[in-house]
Amino acid sequence: MVDSELPPASLATIAVYTQHPSDGGNLVADHIEKFDQSQVTTWRLPPDSAPYWMACVYTQSRILLAKPIPADATQCRLTESLRTQQPSGVIAFLCE
Repeated sequence: MVDSELPPASLATIAVYTQHPSDGGNLVADHIEKFDQSQVTTWRLPPDSAPYWMACVYTQSRILLAKPIPADATQCRLTESLRTQQPSGVIAFLCE
């Protein structure tokens, strides 16, 4: 389904949640490090009985694509490009 009132959607960022995103629980990053042309955001994932979730967040869209993070992951890192010291595009997302 296309929403003709909105411009084309593009990936804005990736968020980490303590539960399914529809239930809330956006996890605050533990560390953000800026470099000349990139920014690395790190979330530590302490053991929990419920799975952590990641979600792709899009501009110009009401859609949020989510999936559970593997239970054995202890941290996730998001690398984004920087333009004028503001995040401007996802380069990589890795949970290990």
